[in-house]
Amino acid sequence: MLFHLTPLVSARGCDENAPTSFNDQEGLAFFASFVDGSAGIFVATLLPELAGDLDGDGDVDLADLAQLLAHYGMTSGAQYEDGDRDGDGDGDLSDLAALLANYGTACP
Repeated sequence: MLFHLTPLVSARGCDENAPTSFNDQEGLAFFASFVDGSAGIFVATLLPELAGDLDGDGDVDLADLAQLLAHYGMTSGAQYEDGDRDGDGDGDLSDLAALLANYGTACP
C-alpha cells in the first residue's frame, strides 16, 4: 500500500456542533501517511455527479455556461463552481470545452 487515509473526525454522534470531516465548502478533510514517511492533512473537493453542472441543479444548461463565462479568463483562484472543470485554478478554453461536452445533459 502506498498510503493510508484517515478521516480527521469520523462522525458527529449526538453533538450537532461537533466538527466533521466535511468543511463548509463541501470538502472532505483527511490525514494521509505515505510509505516514504511523509504525511499531511489534505482537503478533497467533492464534485457534483454530473460533470459541468456548476450550479448543482442536475443538468448542464445555459445557467452553467453563463456561470463559466462570467469567470472565463480568470488566471488563478477559480473554483469548480466558477467553471474550473480541470482543477488548475483558471477559467480557460479547456474548461469551456469540457462543459460543452456535457451541455444539454441531465441526471435521470
